[in-house]
Amino acid sequence: MKTLLLIGFIAYVNAHLPLELDGLLKKKFYVHLGPYDAEVKIGNLSKRYPSLDDKDLIASRNARQFFEESRSLFKYGFYTLPPLDPYTRDYMPTFGLNDDINKLKGYVQLTDYNVTGLVKFVQNLVEIRLKTGRLDYALNIPQLLVGVNLNGHVIWNDRMPIQFEGRLSLALQGITVLGAVQTKPTQLNKEWVLQLVGQHARVHIHDVAFEFRGSRFDIMRRFDNSVTSGTDFGVLGDTYNNLKDHIDNYVAKLVFDQANEILNGPTVKQILAFLLPKH
Repeated sequence: MKTLLLIGFIAYVNAHLPLELDGLLKKKFYVHLGPYDAEVKIGNLSKRYPSLDDKDLIASRNARQFFEESRSLFKYGFYTLPPLDPYTRDYMPTFGLNDDINKLKGYVQLTDYNVTGLVKFVQNLVEIRLKTGRLDYALNIPQLLVGVNLNGHVIWNDRMPIQFEGRLSLALQGITVLGAVQTKPTQLNKEWVLQLVGQHARVHIHDVAFEFRGSRFDIMRRFDNSVTSGTDFGVLGDTYNNLKDHIDNYVAKLVFDQANEILNGPTVKQILAFLLPKH
């Protein structure tokens, strides 16, 4: 009888558990690293001539309209546009650590990658300069949630091996991107398509938070202690800066390559016909 009463009491409590408390119990335990800034450059950009002509203005307006309407395609994708929210990949390029990063060598394998929140982007600027093939943009993304499995084999200072394996979760709050891309007509499969040949961007993230689960190496405690002590995550300054630049360039190259895969579909004529109808 007492057992039945206990089971009944537990069932009642679970059924009437406040939503706030229930949500709290399921939340991830993030370590907050604070703001993050990055500047990346791939290739070169043509000069940004100051005044847009009439065709530039029409093309810019139609591009903004396309980006707004493309939200409806983010879930399932279309043609060469993959699903972007959520954006998933089974495997990512291996993140290599080599001699250009002081004291760190090795590699990290990334699998089961997903990101959500892209669909809520806010456009602040879209400027197309048709004469040179340059596109300038500015956008905000309120939040991105990122998850990826990591399998790392790293050697610190040529002596200390560090192996870790687990799930990395990131919560990126308040993302601002200001940048430009350079396009160039390129012949692929007997068709002329646009490809990116340059990408420059400045990124600010108001707050970066992360959680890592699964490793025997206590990364969470290591980072938590370093944040509260005001150090660069427990890594020496030069090493941290080199590693940060390496990560920034890795992510920028992923975006660059994905954009070119998307641009592999529509031809230059099709893009111009959309940007400049009846011209």
